[in-house]
Amino acid sequence: MNKKRLLTVMGGGRWFFNQTAFTQSLGDEIVANGNMETGDPPGNWNEGANATKSRQSDERTGGSGSYSIKVLESSDGVNSYVVSAPTYATLTGGAFYYLSGWMKNIDANNGLYINWGDSQNNPVPSGGFHSATEWAKYSFIRKLLLDRTSGTIRLYTSNNNGTSGLFDDISFKKITPNTNKVSPSSDMNVDFEYTLPESPHYGESLQLLYRFNNVIESVDSYWYATVYYTTYWRCALLFVSGDTVTSKLNVADIGSTDALRVKVIGNEHRVYTRSTGSWTQRGAAITDATNNTYRGVNVLYSPEVTPLALRGSQPYPF
Repeated sequence: MNKKRLLTVMGGGRWFFNQTAFTQSLGDEIVANGNMETGDPPGNWNEGANATKSRQSDERTGGSGSYSIKVLESSDGVNSYVVSAPTYATLTGGAFYYLSGWMKNIDANNGLYINWGDSQNNPVPSGGFHSATEWAKYSFIRKLLLDRTSGTIRLYTSNNNGTSGLFDDISFKKITPNTNKVSPSSDMNVDFEYTLPESPHYGESLQLLYRFNNVIESVDSYWYATVYYTTYWRCALLFVSGDTVTSKLNVADIGSTDALRVKVIGNEHRVYTRSTGSWTQRGAAITDATNNTYRGVNVLYSPEVTPLALRGSQPYPF
């Protein structure tokens, strides 16, 4: 089927694009010794503020190695971390990156999290604070700011002197997004259909990006709706401008879904999700004129999410 052909849509709109093939891909591994198998203590990870590192014979659940890295907090009341070495100075400004890793808490009153430096915007979910004493995977999609070409990965433990946590299989890869599609106007009705993983982990997400100028990697200003997992699936709408991310709506515990819709007419934005054939509007309509003449549309998604279709049409009235 010709993907540029206009197709009639129920409700009075017309498909402007109807894409069923996706080209998003992950690049080569950037982290050195992310599996913590080399060195005792593991090499390529430097002790940062108030932390000591050591090798631990405790491989993450389902892993193929033998070791993890233990981060011990050595000063009370402050966050402690080890940092990736060297600082990655060959990153691409404006590009998206996928960060993932496993954490295991050793002390019940402790919390762990993974952070990627300070050179990217901070969309939702903004971070994972792991307090459980079993291994769990966390992942995040981040966009590097246009004027930044470097960053570091930090593995944090926090709260109390003498507490510690384990980290393993830290991975950092560049995302090459799917080819951009353009709406026929800044008023648009866009549907993203997908299959979510049956056993999600914290931070798994899909993002429907819209109302940006040019291609998404060359801008620092755009809207996006997202479905993402913490302890349940959530839905949110955000506006990104440089390193500032403004949350417009955030709805908890939406259940499993198979499609996300953004509908914008003029200054009004509405977000919907679909489950078993039924659409539900999430939150209230948002009125905001920012970027209201821009027409860019694209999607991003975690590797465990299966994209099925991206369809854009002229919207019918609310």
